[in-house]
Amino acid sequence: MSDDTNNKKTEPTRITVVSRDFTAAALEFHRGRLAAKGYKIESKITEQQFHLIEMGTDEKGDPLLNEVELFDGDMLHAVTFIKKDVSE
Repeated sequence: MSDDTNNKKTEPTRITVVSRDFTAAALEFHRGRLAAKGYKIESKITEQQFHLIEMGTDEKGDPLLNEVELFDGDMLHAVTFIKKDVSE
């Protein structure tokens, strides 16, 4: 096998772009040449707040959910792109 085959990354079926600015989120479709890579817009650009939920344990070993506000809790613009050949 050639090095090119071994080093290729599998493209994700969905890519979500997060931006502080609406225009930057909209332009990423063109700048990133996502259409040429087989992506289409799955969702409209919306303002969202992002949280990360992780499973942990408390001092007794019982399950505990830890929540972290991402991006200092700021509302950011997000848009998701999906590969055209992916079915739900």
